[in-house]
Amino acid sequence: MVDYRGNKDFVEECINIFNQKLARGDAPIPGQFSTVLKVEVNKVSYFVKRMYVSGELYAKGKITLKNELIVNINMTKRIPEFVSNLLGARMLDEGDTYEVYLIFEAPTGYNLTQYIELIGQKAVNKQCQQIYCSIKAAQDALHAQRIVHRDIKPDNIYVLVGADKREFVKCKLLDLGFAAPLGEKAGLVGTRELMPPNMRNPQNYKSHYNGRATKAHNDYSVNEIWKTFLRQGDRPPPDCGRVVEKKGPPLPPENSDDDEEEGGGGGNHIKRSKSSKSSKSSKSSKSSKSPSSPFRNTHKKKQKHKRAKTPTQ
Repeated sequence: MVDYRGNKDFVEECINIFNQKLARGDAPIPGQFSTVLKVEVNKVSYFVKRMYVSGELYAKGKITLKNELIVNINMTKRIPEFVSNLLGARMLDEGDTYEVYLIFEAPTGYNLTQYIELIGQKAVNKQCQQIYCSIKAAQDALHAQRIVHRDIKPDNIYVLVGADKREFVKCKLLDLGFAAPLGEKAGLVGTRELMPPNMRNPQNYKSHYNGRATKAHNDYSVNEIWKTFLRQGDRPPPDCGRVVEKKGPPLPPENSDDDEEEGGGGGNHIKRSKSSKSSKSSKSSKSSKSPSSPFRNTHKKKQKHKRAKTPTQ
């Protein structure tokens, strides 16, 4: 069964270009649990992210991938200024395989690691407060939606730049694959060096945080980025104030199996796809247009779904 979010022809064209680039050996953007490539449609760039699970990982992995889709839909609707905007998706559920393609915007910019290398440390020292406060604003916006990113790191921070491709505009957060509802039970994930020391093993995570998603995870990550990656050391970070965003309705606990636009982020490790597996798809229109209403699903009638039992973490 194939299901879509967004404009079907646009989504299929992005996926076809993605698979063509992968087949000819284009190197994907580094990622541990997914394959990501930048594609161009009608002279506009997009990021395409492919994930799949199969075999014994199917049941639990399917729920996790659905949750990643749902949290991206919700955050794109609620706080588009602070996260990478999801523009379309395709989900294939066949046998014991579940495959998801996500199509994201790709505005002119770089991840934070690339941007620091581009402008040099002298320029970073001048812009560090602006960069830091932009990251904090995105973090606070997620927290206002009761979502914890849980893997804020330079590669997951996208720096938008001006026409000269160097002038800093703002930061957005990428990759909500590990995001989870604030205060809910969630597996221990993230980048070890960027999580609090008393969270770095499952036993401590359970004893200090009761195994729940917490703001402390993101707070520590952002402060470490200030100290280590922006190279400000023991210099106190600026007081950026707090971004107040309108809160959306509370999200149910992770591992919800509802297929509607509600839910939280997953927290389970998913195997990375090593090759592009072909799937059934319709031929895309040559004159596909960029999506204007990304989450109108016109290709499948909404059905009621029974809530699956939550797997044990």
